[in-house]
Amino acid sequence: MNKRTGKALVLLLTVSLLSALLFELFPSVHASVEPPANWGLTLSSDKSIVAPDDVVTFSVGFNVFTELLSGVSNARVIVYLPHGLNYNNGTLIVDGRPSALVTQPATAAGTSVVVVVSSETPGRVELNVNAVVTPGWAGQSLDVSASLYLQPSGGGMPITANDEAVLTLQSVLTPGPLPVVPEVYWVRFDLDGGRRVGGGVLKQAVYAGGSAVEPYVYKDGYTFLGWNRSFSNVLRDITVTALWTDDDDGDTYPPGAGYVDGYFMRGNDVFTNLSHIPMVFIAESRPSRLVSVEIDGRRLSSRSDYVATSGSSSQETAIHLRASYLNDLRTGTHTLRVNFRDESYASGQFRVQAYRNPFNDIHISDWFVDGVEAMNASGLLQGTDATHFEPHVRMSRGMVVTLIYRYTGQPVVSGFRNPFPDVGRDSYYSNAVVWAAANGIVTGRDTGRFDPYDDMTREEFATVLYRYQEAIGSDVFNRYLAREYSDYDKIGYFARAAVSDLTMVGIYRDLPFRGDLFEPQAPVDRAEVATVMWRWIESIGW
Repeated sequence: MNKRTGKALVLLLTVSLLSALLFELFPSVHASVEPPANWGLTLSSDKSIVAPDDVVTFSVGFNVFTELLSGVSNARVIVYLPHGLNYNNGTLIVDGRPSALVTQPATAAGTSVVVVVSSETPGRVELNVNAVVTPGWAGQSLDVSASLYLQPSGGGMPITANDEAVLTLQSVLTPGPLPVVPEVYWVRFDLDGGRRVGGGVLKQAVYAGGSAVEPYVYKDGYTFLGWNRSFSNVLRDITVTALWTDDDDGDTYPPGAGYVDGYFMRGNDVFTNLSHIPMVFIAESRPSRLVSVEIDGRRLSSRSDYVATSGSSSQETAIHLRASYLNDLRTGTHTLRVNFRDESYASGQFRVQAYRNPFNDIHISDWFVDGVEAMNASGLLQGTDATHFEPHVRMSRGMVVTLIYRYTGQPVVSGFRNPFPDVGRDSYYSNAVVWAAANGIVTGRDTGRFDPYDDMTREEFATVLYRYQEAIGSDVFNRYLAREYSDYDKIGYFARAAVSDLTMVGIYRDLPFRGDLFEPQAPVDRAEVATVMWRWIESIGW
């Protein structure tokens, strides 16, 4: 006797004995009514979260009582596998002996694996069923059930199961509950003759009760005083207007009583117009002593022109001159002066030079010209040779992460672990990928690889920017805006918050994609990467 036959015989006999006893003790009880016995039906699996192509093993167990089977011809256990799960194989074990399984044909509802048991040996019955998650499945969940039916001698199968168990599998592609999307309002900034040099865009979508991101603004010959109204706790569409004055504040600063050392970081004392990389000046004095920053004798605004932080130690002050401010300076040589409360100061000279487009294949009429020139002037994207940019060449995952790494200033990665077996130590992208992985900006594939030479897709690029934006502490919405694109449902769950957020702040608006499609799995090319990166840097205010 083979194992499957033995199992079937064991279970059928046990069920028969149990049914006979039930009908002797309770002759009026119908088979469709739960008999007074603890069948102990259980259903479990080796995975609770699954992905396409996963193999899942379901374990079904139940008790068989000889003394309760009189009048029962057989027992059937039906394991229901819904669409999304394809039956692979299975085994039934009773006291170490196998029994046969019957697979019913797939229907619109799914596939059933049926066990018919008949045996003289009672005890615990164990059934293992293997199933494969279909490659194209991306459902919300999979409900698997097991039902035990007792068929009385001379009668048909009951309508109602004598015992049931249900198990739900979640998908790695299934997000948590979607947040309720609140009302969205528009905040428009009227600059009253000025112009934006960074910060938030001039037309922003804001959730009810949320706040807009302040744009940094400039108007030649005027001092910015602020805005005419608040743009926090927004509850309706509003327009916010910039306020200006042409009066100087009259503050004077005494000549320095002592000079302290100062220098431009990495020797970078030349700024190219259109660049989006700030210049950093280090002064050998504590940030708490800082009074003012001047260029060519004009006091700068810490709100829009520079940001002061500690340097590599608490005894240094780092003055980050915003690229948005530097782009408004005339070409030529300028003098920077940093004043401190003890009447000491640091100073240095730097030069602003004009940008000249070196590429024969980039023209003023191209939709991507601004982004390409800005990223090239910044030193982030070079040409494929001295005179060609090749805007429509695709960019790989390794290339894009290297671009982000260059923007950060290429921090040291010594001591960081490389989590990817396919990222070699000496490859051009290795430091960038290791840095990005350490900061949670990239996580790699499900296979554990990074696949640096694969094309970077549009949704992946949005996600990388979004994660980096979170890493540097910039505001993110982390909400869904499903109505922006007609193919929104095709965007991976991992990328939806990123795409929504970057769209809301204007980064993906008016790009020449096809109609209202985002096309999330389309590969990005050099023109698109340059344009999106340029807009993104402007959106965070640098």
